[in-house]
Amino acid sequence: MVDWPGLFTVAAFVVYIAVFRWALTQKSKLHKWHHCVVLILATLFWWLGEALAIRFGKYQYDARFMMFPFSGDPQHPDLLQHYLGSYIGLLARALPGKPPTLSSVVTGCQSLGQTRWEVAVPVVLLESALVFTMLNLAYQRFVEPKNATWQQKYIYLPAITGAFCALLMVNLTFVLDPVVSTKEWCGAGKDPAALDSLRGLNIGLWHWFTNENNPGYWFDVPLGNYVAWFAATLVFTAFYRVDRPGPQRLIKWFEANYWFRYVPGMILLLFLATIAGTTLYFYLGAFVGRGNQFLESFHIRVDQRTWQFFAMGVVLALAGIFVALRGRHYRHRKFTALFWLPQFTIFGFCFAAILFNSELLVIVLLGATVGVAMVVQRWERQFADAATVPPPTAPPPGGAATGRAPTGPAGGPATDLGA
Repeated sequence: MVDWPGLFTVAAFVVYIAVFRWALTQKSKLHKWHHCVVLILATLFWWLGEALAIRFGKYQYDARFMMFPFSGDPQHPDLLQHYLGSYIGLLARALPGKPPTLSSVVTGCQSLGQTRWEVAVPVVLLESALVFTMLNLAYQRFVEPKNATWQQKYIYLPAITGAFCALLMVNLTFVLDPVVSTKEWCGAGKDPAALDSLRGLNIGLWHWFTNENNPGYWFDVPLGNYVAWFAATLVFTAFYRVDRPGPQRLIKWFEANYWFRYVPGMILLLFLATIAGTTLYFYLGAFVGRGNQFLESFHIRVDQRTWQFFAMGVVLALAGIFVALRGRHYRHRKFTALFWLPQFTIFGFCFAAILFNSELLVIVLLGATVGVAMVVQRWERQFADAATVPPPTAPPPGGAATGRAPTGPAGGPATDLGA
């Protein structure tokens, strides 16, 4: 009998320690503690994101995991639940039709349903290592030209970075969740996903509670889960691409000789990222989960399953097209194996699980997602650097605008401070 929570925990700690060790080695006069701060912020962001998401009442973690303390439970709503409910209510006012409500208790389950809000420590560590290394992949892959305009610095490159990282994260979790999670139907009627042939491996590291508004169409996993992955990853990586390493950035502004002087800046950055991530998740989730209900007001009927897959496909396709069309202007060839370690650790974990509980469609899914990651990796290693960059809309200080490739001091390609 394999102790899957224990194996997952060991893998998560090994990966996080390796990534944190790399961040420590990057200290210099230019960066100082920037990478360490971003990794710590990623850890706090993902812990807070999990603490908020679990209060929607849709899942809970296996009790065998090491958990963060003071997590609360659905029977005793806390201040975090109260403020989350108030903010969701505020966002819901902008939506047509009946606004969604935030319930802290899942009803209709044959079991006890959601009984705790505890967040698993290894899950947060692995998630934060993932998003941090994906951000650095984007730093290496999409380089800011030296003659960059403010649109390139603060719109295009952050958006490209966010979309690129979000697509990588969704690709990875497309196979991770079906392998490690289980599901229980808690709706009043029949489970609409019960007749599907898509079945996961049901290892049980976390458990989904599904109903009519939150059905598990993707291998028993709700598609809203991937909306959350997409939104959180996009917001975090885009935000910190704007605040990349440099002498005039927000994290640098809080930099001092003593670590505790970072605290006010970290709290501000964490608050801004959390608000932005929650807002994007709510509206994007409403589009994917309830968009077909809005169409009914125009007498256009689309069943829930078809709409959710279509809407999620549209989101991913638009992100992919944007990265392909805009990102090619900034591409730069550089490869760092450590930045792929978290992703391939998860692929390896999924492969080990398949050895003990094979499922043909899950095997195909694992092969497809690994294939996507390998294509991106080869793209990173073999494609030539961009020959041109988009011409700036305004001349840079001290010279005329050009559409020529960015160059470094010796005529080589320009480098990004985060690479």
